[in-house]
Amino acid sequence: MRKKIIGIFVCMLLITTILPITVMAGDEKNPEIKDKTGDILFKHADIISVWFHEDSNNPNYLYVSFKARDLINRTQTLETIYVVDWGFRGNTYSVDFHVFPYGVSEFSSGKWNLDDNDYESFVICNGIFDIDNNIITWIVPKDAIGNPHSGDLLTEPFASTHLRFPFSSTMPHWDLFRDLSWNAWYRKDYSIQF
Repeated sequence: MRKKIIGIFVCMLLITTILPITVMAGDEKNPEIKDKTGDILFKHADIISVWFHEDSNNPNYLYVSFKARDLINRTQTLETIYVVDWGFRGNTYSVDFHVFPYGVSEFSSGKWNLDDNDYESFVICNGIFDIDNNIITWIVPKDAIGNPHSGDLLTEPFASTHLRFPFSSTMPHWDLFRDLSWNAWYRKDYSIQF
């Protein structure tokens, strides 16, 4: 009898800890990356958080949301690049978005080649640039990122912002400033829901 009570107690404990984790996954209040703020001079390039989420009505898409401290839709001189990378089945996948002095770019996503520091294959995807709430959201077709299914794990998410002179400038095209999530408060893997 005592073993049954202990067994029931352990099961209840597991259920009460596992259920909230799955419910909390993938929203602004419980992001996969929570970065330290104020660690870069430029507010529009300061990472606050990143989270993955899905919609049961659109199960073929992964939503990647990136919150910055103070988004702008046009820079004065430097190009700002917003990037989120993650691992899946031994590959690295990425999303990126650029803000230039003349406006914003398209949303890109695909398989990243670490050797060349560029996309191996990519797609232009839909996205939302919500300047009022300081959130960039990529709407990524899952077949462009290795086709993950329910239960698959996206590992080691990493967010970064890069400020550099744009290609249209005569200045060198390398990072002058950046915010990297190495110093984040935490980074969590994401389990695909649908």
